[in-house]
Amino acid sequence: MGGIFGRRGGDNGASARLASLNQQIASMRQQLNENREMQEQRKRLEQKVNKLTQSMKDQDLKREEEKHKFELELQKKEAQYAQAQRSALQTQLALKIKLLEAARAKQSKLQKIVTEIAKCNARQLAEIQAERQRLNKLNFKAVENGSVFVLLGKTGVGKSTFTNRLYGDTSRRADKGPAKTSSATVSCTTDPEIIKCDFRGKVLHVVDSGGFADTEGRDIQHANNLCEFLNGCGGINAFVLLLNSQEPRMTAETINAVLGYEKIFGNAMYKQLLVVATRVDKGENLEDYREDNIGSKLRDCIATKLKLHEKGMSASEIKALPVIPIGRQHYQPALEQMDRQLQTRARNKFGTTELRSPLSQMQGKQEELMSQYKKQQTALSNCAQGAENLSREVDGLRNAINTCGSAK
Repeated sequence: MGGIFGRRGGDNGASARLASLNQQIASMRQQLNENREMQEQRKRLEQKVNKLTQSMKDQDLKREEEKHKFELELQKKEAQYAQAQRSALQTQLALKIKLLEAARAKQSKLQKIVTEIAKCNARQLAEIQAERQRLNKLNFKAVENGSVFVLLGKTGVGKSTFTNRLYGDTSRRADKGPAKTSSATVSCTTDPEIIKCDFRGKVLHVVDSGGFADTEGRDIQHANNLCEFLNGCGGINAFVLLLNSQEPRMTAETINAVLGYEKIFGNAMYKQLLVVATRVDKGENLEDYREDNIGSKLRDCIATKLKLHEKGMSASEIKALPVIPIGRQHYQPALEQMDRQLQTRARNKFGTTELRSPLSQMQGKQEELMSQYKKQQTALSNCAQGAENLSREVDGLRNAINTCGSAK
């Protein structure tokens, strides 16, 4: 019994140990399995880490490639921009250079104009000064109270002969009076010749204007002389235009000369105008004058050529324009008509406030030259300033182009 129980007890111990071993083995197996799972999990994690690491490397590489590509593109764009900027600057430079050349050419042209105007102005001032000195040397005396006749006519038409007849010269050739007679081609009177006449009991100052269409080209001097005299005489009773009856027309030089006096005296001179037809003597000459109606022809010619209708004269005033014939022998009727004109048409004086002296015209021209000079001088200064500004712009553009080149 005891042996049997003893054996059973041993068997139970062994079973317990076996069961314990089995548990240990099971536990170890469980741990082994757990370790395997952990290894597998670790392996998966390592694979995942490796995959993420490779992805990061790939992304970094891609970013580097993209960065490099971007930098290359940026450099290309910068180069293109620099080239475009340089091209634009070169275009601007070429334009500015053209503008600068044009400005300098204009400046040179303006400088020549200003220099020429300055020379013209200096010449004009010298002429004005010389004319003033010449007029002062003439020392005209004021005309005493009395009537004033201003003779207008071409040199050689017979003004001196007419004056001597008014003076009282009864000689055959009318060359014994104070007025110097002249040939048809030589100018005798250069300055206004003032002759005081006792005409039919009246004081009459006869002023020979000096001739127009002068053979020596001194019309402006004559006009200046006449204006200087008339400004001191207080007025004019009549302008006496002498025309050659044997040439019953007005030549271009005569028309231009009368129009020149019109510029001085204005249109009012025609209402104070007397016409004397010279070289009308007794005999066939006088008969031809009357038969051919030379007086009317001269009147119509004067009205047409001088356009008196357009200058305020009516048809009746033109018709009333006196045309008085006179010759060396046939002069008494003419003197009687002049006497009547002094009592009617030429009774009142024409004032000198209307005078526009050629000397004043010379001064006006000088003032105009000065105005042009100032205007051109201002233009020259503006042009020079513009050229200077353009020159600075050209230098700036060249520096900018060089900078672009250096940057490239």
